[in-house]
Amino acid sequence: MEWTTISAIIGALTGILSLLGIIYMLGYKFSRIETRLDLIWSIFVEDALRDQMRSGNLTHSSPYKLRRDLQPTKFLPIETARMLCSVSHLSDQKLAMEIISQVGFSYISHWSMESGMTTQEYLAMCVGAVRTVDST
Repeated sequence: MEWTTISAIIGALTGILSLLGIIYMLGYKFSRIETRLDLIWSIFVEDALRDQMRSGNLTHSSPYKLRRDLQPTKFLPIETARMLCSVSHLSDQKLAMEIISQVGFSYISHWSMESGMTTQEYLAMCVGAVRTVDST
């Protein structure tokens, strides 16, 4: 065998092992997607809930609710809020996911821009709206 043939075989084996390593790494990383979703949740919505509470739009009497002078209909149609009351026993994270699945992310994005809020803040206000309707 010539030197070029041997180096070609070594290069091919190295490439195959490298490709297998990348596939394994991606499989391992994506198998832990639930932990990433929790991290995204804490960054995406929990911070917005706390910020809205600090700004006075939400009260935190466990769970977060809208301030008395804010109407839930400003954030969600009342029928949707009432429908979501059946799942209001869920954690804030699961309730936010349910709001997104029922209303649609495009609705939330559109109305957050109309309200002059970030999407995170608007979603936090929607969670507060459902909790407020559920308590009345």
